[in-house]
Amino acid sequence: MNLRKSGEGVLFLAALALASCVSITEGAGRILDGSAFAEKKAGAAASVSQYTSVTPIIKKNGEKALVIQNKRLPAIKLYGGMPGDGGRFSITGARLLSASYGGWNEVFYDVYAEGVYTPLEDAKSASIKLGTYIETVNIRAGAVRRGATRLEGERALVELRRREERIDALVAWMKKEGGEFTLKAEEGNLRTREKFDAYWKPVLLPEISPAKNRPDMYKNLINENKGGIKYEWGEDVFWNADYTSLIFPEYMRRFRDSGALWRDWDEALDWIYLKYIWDELPEILGMR
Repeated sequence: MNLRKSGEGVLFLAALALASCVSITEGAGRILDGSAFAEKKAGAAASVSQYTSVTPIIKKNGEKALVIQNKRLPAIKLYGGMPGDGGRFSITGARLLSASYGGWNEVFYDVYAEGVYTPLEDAKSASIKLGTYIETVNIRAGAVRRGATRLEGERALVELRRREERIDALVAWMKKEGGEFTLKAEEGNLRTREKFDAYWKPVLLPEISPAKNRPDMYKNLINENKGGIKYEWGEDVFWNADYTSLIFPEYMRRFRDSGALWRDWDEALDWIYLKYIWDELPEILGMR
């Protein structure tokens, strides 16, 4: 779901309001074993680029497929069908695992991209060239775990889709107001998740970032208005509401002041990062 379409403010506020209403009430369950999406290797991996490989697999239903992985993006796997005439094939699915100290979000996307797969002479490498960008269709399945509790099935889908709406709105704002952060799409120059976090967390969440890393806008606001700052309480933190008003459009301000932004950043940073670089994935993976 892409909130950059019309009505983004209404959809975003609805997702934010409902996010706090979904409690994780299911008891501790077994660790997610992926049994519904089990797969077995059906051959040796072939190198697509320095960090990207493609491996033939057999799904639980017996269907043969290809799985594409990148060592520098361990949170995501892409799935495609076996090549047809002329090496034509399509990418149809993606698995994203965004983990934190307290749990994880596991998301299975329906996606679509078309390309050509060409095995090279040494049999240890292959060429994949995508003719389109990788389009996300929808979240097909997923699971959420926080501490000793978990969500599965329809309840997990509701939680994950609401979180995705908030992430889409955040990423759209980040790309518009990106400042000094410029993504280097070429694989060898990929800015890492750690650098992404180091740049954006002090901008978005200065209250819980080291003082030396906070943006000048935040520091100046504090220095010029000592004793006169308005604060909002959310997720056990006092958030500077005046700073929120300076950086965010009105429909997103409650997102930060409620602590929901902090919760999303803490629990789903990999997801946010992948959303940010999504349009550049073909270049990053060496498949353009």
